Amino acid sequence: QRYTAEFADSGDTVTLSFFPEEYRSALSFCGSHSGGDYDKAKETGLTPIATDSGAVTFREAKLVLEGKKLYRDVLKKESFISSEALSHYKAEDYHYVYVYEITDAYLK
Repeated sequence: QRYTAEFADSGDTVTLSFFPEEYRSALSFCGSHSGGDYDKAKETGLTPIATDSGAVTFREAKLVLEGKKLYRDVLKKESFISSEALSHYKAEDYHYVYVYEITDAYLK
């Protein structure tokens, strides 16, 4: 159901990219539109690049953390402590949770 899960499941690495304030509108677009329906880089002007290991990040990022996947599971209804957090899953379509080991960091 979630387009991003395909990427997380298909590879062993992930990048977490942190951007300066000036990219807030681009990131708002990315957070509110599915990559299955839009080419987010084209729509926002962000520039995809590869890290040394070949993982994808963006040239405009100020900080990038790269990680190796260690664990994956589905969030479980009975494990929620916060009813507020649980309220975001009215259809009980729970996200996956991943654990990664940070293997590299890039700072501009």
